[in-house]
Amino acid sequence: MSLPSLSLGQLNAAGDKIQILDEDAVLQQTLPFELAFPIHRQLINNDHDSSIHALAFDNATGRIAAVSRGRVGVWEPSTGAGSSWRVHSSFVVQHNVSILSYANGRIVAADDVATVWELDETQALPTWRRIGIESPSRSLLSARLSPSAQMLATVNMGSNSVRISSIGPKASGSAVEFRSNAWHSLRIRSIGWRPTDDPADSGPILFTTTLDGVFRIWGCMIDEPDFFSLWATLDVHATLPSHIPLSTSFRRTRAMWPKDEEGVQKKGAKDDFVTVFSDGSVWSTTVTNFDCRPPTCLIQSSHLIHPTAFSPSLLSNLLHVLLLPSSPPSSPSSLSLLCRSSLGSLLLADLSAPPIDEPPFSSAPEFFEVPRSVPVNFVGEIGELCKMLAVTSSTGIKVYGFRHHGGRLRLIASSPFPHPLPSPTSPLLAFFVARASLLAPRTTLVAVTSTSSVLTWTYHSATHSLSPASRQSLLSSSITHVVPVPPRRSTTEEDLVRTETALVVVERDGTIVFWRAAIAISDKTAYEWKKGDGVRTGKEGIVKVACSAEAMTAIVREKGEGVFELSIWDSRESEFTSGEQFVIDLDSEVIDLHWSPDARTLALATSTHVLLFCAQLLDDLSGQPGWITYASLDPTPLTASPISALAWLSSGLVVATGATLGFYSSTLETGVDCHVFANQRIAPLPYHHPQLLFQSLLHGRTEAVIKVLVGLAAQLTDGGDLTPIRTTRSSSARIRLEDFIAKRGGESHVDAKASNDIFSALTAAAARQSNGNRLTLLEDDYHRLLAALKKNSMRGLTPLEHAHLTVVVQTVYDTQRQQGSLDANGLRYLVSMRSFFIYRAAALRPFAAQPLATPRLKYRDAVWAFHSENQELLLDASIKACPEKLTWDNAKALSVFLWLKSRDALNSSMEAVGRSEYIKPDRDDKDPVTASLFYLALRKKHMVITLWKQAGGHTDQRSMLKLLANDFDTPRWRSAALKNAFTLISKRRFLFAAAFFILGDSLKDAVSICLRQLDDFQLAIALARVYEGDDDGPVLRSILEETVLPLAFKEGFRWLASWAFWMLKRRDLAIQTVVTPLVDLAARLPYRLDVVGQPTHEDPCLVLLFAQLRSWSLQTVKGATAVPGHTEFNFVLHMSRVLTRMGCHVLALNLVQSWEFIVPTTTNPRRPSMSISARPSRHSLRLLSTKADLEIPSTLGSRASSPDGQGGESFHRILKDAKVATQAPPEFDMGSFGF
Repeated sequence: MSLPSLSLGQLNAAGDKIQILDEDAVLQQTLPFELAFPIHRQLINNDHDSSIHALAFDNATGRIAAVSRGRVGVWEPSTGAGSSWRVHSSFVVQHNVSILSYANGRIVAADDVATVWELDETQALPTWRRIGIESPSRSLLSARLSPSAQMLATVNMGSNSVRISSIGPKASGSAVEFRSNAWHSLRIRSIGWRPTDDPADSGPILFTTTLDGVFRIWGCMIDEPDFFSLWATLDVHATLPSHIPLSTSFRRTRAMWPKDEEGVQKKGAKDDFVTVFSDGSVWSTTVTNFDCRPPTCLIQSSHLIHPTAFSPSLLSNLLHVLLLPSSPPSSPSSLSLLCRSSLGSLLLADLSAPPIDEPPFSSAPEFFEVPRSVPVNFVGEIGELCKMLAVTSSTGIKVYGFRHHGGRLRLIASSPFPHPLPSPTSPLLAFFVARASLLAPRTTLVAVTSTSSVLTWTYHSATHSLSPASRQSLLSSSITHVVPVPPRRSTTEEDLVRTETALVVVERDGTIVFWRAAIAISDKTAYEWKKGDGVRTGKEGIVKVACSAEAMTAIVREKGEGVFELSIWDSRESEFTSGEQFVIDLDSEVIDLHWSPDARTLALATSTHVLLFCAQLLDDLSGQPGWITYASLDPTPLTASPISALAWLSSGLVVATGATLGFYSSTLETGVDCHVFANQRIAPLPYHHPQLLFQSLLHGRTEAVIKVLVGLAAQLTDGGDLTPIRTTRSSSARIRLEDFIAKRGGESHVDAKASNDIFSALTAAAARQSNGNRLTLLEDDYHRLLAALKKNSMRGLTPLEHAHLTVVVQTVYDTQRQQGSLDANGLRYLVSMRSFFIYRAAALRPFAAQPLATPRLKYRDAVWAFHSENQELLLDASIKACPEKLTWDNAKALSVFLWLKSRDALNSSMEAVGRSEYIKPDRDDKDPVTASLFYLALRKKHMVITLWKQAGGHTDQRSMLKLLANDFDTPRWRSAALKNAFTLISKRRFLFAAAFFILGDSLKDAVSICLRQLDDFQLAIALARVYEGDDDGPVLRSILEETVLPLAFKEGFRWLASWAFWMLKRRDLAIQTVVTPLVDLAARLPYRLDVVGQPTHEDPCLVLLFAQLRSWSLQTVKGATAVPGHTEFNFVLHMSRVLTRMGCHVLALNLVQSWEFIVPTTTNPRRPSMSISARPSRHSLRLLSTKADLEIPSTLGSRASSPDGQGGESFHRILKDAKVATQAPPEFDMGSFGF
């Protein structure tokens, strides 16, 4: 087994743990001392000194030794794969030990005395035997074994001589025998041995350094082998009389001569030494002829490595210098110096040491300073470059500043609290610093006490004074957490000025409240904290809170039984959503939370792991969460301590584990910066992305979609490969931002030269001609596109997105071929239905990446089909798209019996479902039971009899045929059918029981089974609509009022609620449900709506439904005018934010730019900020096609004005001037569907 390549510079003692570093000083592994002595854990628990006092490494055996409180543990590398270590042996020394030396299987443990221990491996377990002892007159400064462990050098405290002893085999008494002293003129600072002491070479050679920095070399003469004499003194400082050598370190031994042609190495060696001088320069000295005796043959040569490796001010009180191994070890020019002063400062310099025969060169050094830590409660930055700190205690606040030299802190100013805190164990809830800018002369310190008081102080940089500024109560006794809102990151000089600061206050019931205050600019301006909007999370037991610069709040609560819940809330959300963006359960306690400086990444630390979360684009079809865990790290194998804290720095993440701080860069294993990755996850989608094309079709931007697809076809390579659009063939063919913005009525076409062509890299083939002809996707382009999509996936798209793009291409082409026979709502349903089957097929595959959000088509798409005038085409397309025939599962997934309005279509679809259920291909035997339910709902008992006659081998065939032969129009047999139904319920044959209830003319009981036992309200609605024969039946109404509406309000299904109100002939409520907050609407409805839920985000297509229905009929006009203007305003803004979260930024811009409010006409009208025209528009009230379904009262008050509108004309005047007609709306025009 090869021994590990380690040096003492790669070992570090941190508390009670040994840290092993690599050549780059990066932590590789941590060895807890308690592994060697399990009893050591009791010292830690009892707060006794448990730190490691000394470390040693044996190059001969590759083992590590450590000592703590007289206990010595030895580790060796494991024999398996990897670089792990295991406990080798241990022993106890009966005296204090602060010095440890390990070489060639022997250990010297020293303090007041020095004992020599030797390993005995002849026994079953390795045993350490004491073979010698040396008792100096004073405590030892240092004790070092020679590489062969045959010599021992010791130095007493304050001594100017080195005591050199030999160590032989133990016979009787001690094996340590005094040899000689090496006397010096000054006190000795450090000693060491040359790495090799082969007698055939140079023998043992001793290195010593005195307090004046002089480095000496000692060795034995040929004629006096027991006496060490001075061989040489490094005289680099002789050429620098004004500078003092601070430290000299042995670097390496090299061969004097290269190998000859036969590979024979000539005898001769030379050693390199590195010296750090008081002016910060670093020199290299080479000494040759160590293997030649007498020592007069030694030759020295010196050269400069770096003139200013360290600043002279940083070298005061230099205590230790370590030469770190080169990285890679084979690199002869790599050199790293690690220095430590007696004040605790660490200096690191990475240098390049050139060969002597080459001109000197070096890289710029990198060094840092780590001052001693100061125990504080809270710390905030005051001065630029962190030169000042503010510290709180239980009595007051103090401001410290760093001294220019030495890294120590000095007290600058202090101020007591108005009233002392209750106790030191219940300190402040928060303490932070607020500054208007980095160069502001005034700094405000803010503290929030446990009694909900906000205290502020003002620090004046000019006078170095600290004075109380204000005190205010937050008027709440249930505050549990307070965290400051960090300032936004600034990118320009103007952004550096802050005008306000904010607090996030979390109350006991989980309410998040933002308090804001303007930053005072003078002593006369007092801080006044104002309460802002709040978010009711409903979370109790909150233990951790963190807030980002963009007001995203992460909270962690304990759910019990070791389960914790993380949830992320957006305080900027409106009344149309709960604000909850993400929630996940964790099976480990959360130790800390921290947002990255750019507010894009949340770092969460448990005791063993750090998880990084970032937002991702919302997916309309897959239902993937809005946040993901994109990276994790586990520092515990390196540190063997649990994580205690974490924090983001501008350059990465710092994680505290025990007594160790681990610094992690922001670069992921893939080489991508984590901040860049997080930004890419929410970046705008490219024009060819299927989600943007899909949403564009839903929002009526069909021409823009066709233009993109034509552009994709134009970019096909000769080999048929598909690439994103990248070149342009003419200026008129460019896809511009205006292509996704709805044109306003009466406006001329925007000139291409005057347009903002910010997407000129995306090209298309042809633009709209002046004669009004529209751009179309030609058949040749269509087939070439499909062939290319089947051949290879487009770069940047997942396989599922690639399949979705194929569906979009097929749907657009099929719709184009129908030449306007499909209206806008039908197109929306068609593309959604086809996309749904693509995503469902992917979710059903084994080992699918993620399940589909719901196993059915969205209620949104059912509502589109419900309001379409082309339901026959939609039903035919739906049946063809089903992987099987129209079974009940497929009909339920497509909500067919919710959106079909034709009585004949309902009956034929019900019969098709019954036939498909009877002969399902996944069953060997035919199933007349399920089919009977649908045929009996159609009142076709003769078909049921036929099915049972063909169900040969069914156990119930004989009894069913006998029972069905009776007349169920008579009370006797109706009662018999009901009795059989109740019997089947007890046997849990619910579908069979529902069929018997219908056979007994008890539709209400059949529906009850569907709702309670089967939990299938769609089946209940289908049976009720078909059996009752119209949509005004009492059973259907009860289903809608008692089941569908409570479900819709509980789950936040606005689409389902709107459909239910439409079916109930309450079209005014159908449109109000779309745009009104559900909590407000439920409070004034006559239905029992006990629970009202809020979705994570609303569907942005709700604005399309609202715009379409508000002019549908007089009832919808009434409902639209009852919606306050500010509610509609907030609704549109919220939907634009949702579109942005989906990556459809151009559609969000289209929405806010082209949306038109219904503004009452006045003599001097003022339009709201998003209204695009003051005159009547074809997109406002289309009264010429409004259906008359409401009696016009004599007086109708006008709707509440929009945010910027004033006054108004009563609504009855609008109706008075309108020509109301009862004809159907005109045929849909693709070019006019926009807002």
